[in-house]
Amino acid sequence: MPKLSVHHVLLLWGLIPVLPAVDSVCTDQYWCFDFYNNVTNKFHRTWWNLTEVPPDIPAEAVRVDLHRNLITHILVDSMIRNLSACTHLILSNNKISFIQEGSLMHLTSLTQLKLEGNLLKTLKYGMFAALFDLEILDLSRNIISTIQPGTFIDCLSLMRLYLQRNALTTIAPDKFRGLSYLTTLDIARNNITFVENRTFDHLYSVKRLEVQENNFNTWNPDLYVNLPRPLFLSLSRLEPNSKNCSSVCWYRHELHHGTLSFSSLAPTCFSKARWFSACGDSGEYVDTTCLFLEQTRKQ
Repeated sequence: MPKLSVHHVLLLWGLIPVLPAVDSVCTDQYWCFDFYNNVTNKFHRTWWNLTEVPPDIPAEAVRVDLHRNLITHILVDSMIRNLSACTHLILSNNKISFIQEGSLMHLTSLTQLKLEGNLLKTLKYGMFAALFDLEILDLSRNIISTIQPGTFIDCLSLMRLYLQRNALTTIAPDKFRGLSYLTTLDIARNNITFVENRTFDHLYSVKRLEVQENNFNTWNPDLYVNLPRPLFLSLSRLEPNSKNCSSVCWYRHELHHGTLSFSSLAPTCFSKARWFSACGDSGEYVDTTCLFLEQTRKQ
């Protein structure tokens, strides 16, 4: 028998009212949650095999949790349009493959939207229209391969965007244009093979950039040179070679001045032994080369 959660205990004590399920079936009495707390305005209905947003969510609900159901789409005429007071909407681990343009625009108070673990393939212009107060958007673990230009154009307050574990192959500057308040961007563990130079230049507030486990050259300094400092950068495990000596020197310069930091996934090639093998046979050669490159950049 599964271990009872806090919610189960509260339900047994009668401290949380149980709402009747609508057009849904609870297949496992130990895991199905269905309650509305009228003190904190939290609505929670998970593991109910719902195929659409239920119609009985109170309009004053602030936090709506519908994760681990079977919802397949969000349409303009969905009951979700009534949730103007909702600040947190959790739709994780459903089967959502389609979100109609404009279907979320009535969620004018929304600050956090969690859509991870669904089946979205394309992020379209208008999908997140009018979500001016949205601060956190989690789209990880979908199968997203396309982001249309202007997808996030209305997300003026967005601070954290999670796109890891999708099927992205290229990244262009117009994908994230307008996200001037973004502090965290995670595009790790995709299939990205090409990122245009200056793609991240307009991310004026970014402090954390996750790009590891892709297939493009994460060592290219031109991708990060105009980003604000200090910056936490998560790179792939790439080995330096004679072709990226200038990159190694650039990263060493950034590390030395404390403007760049790395995750534990960052390559170990910042040791002097690896610099020597990458850029020459001796430390003197490395130091001379790096010094020359640094002086060139200052001119």
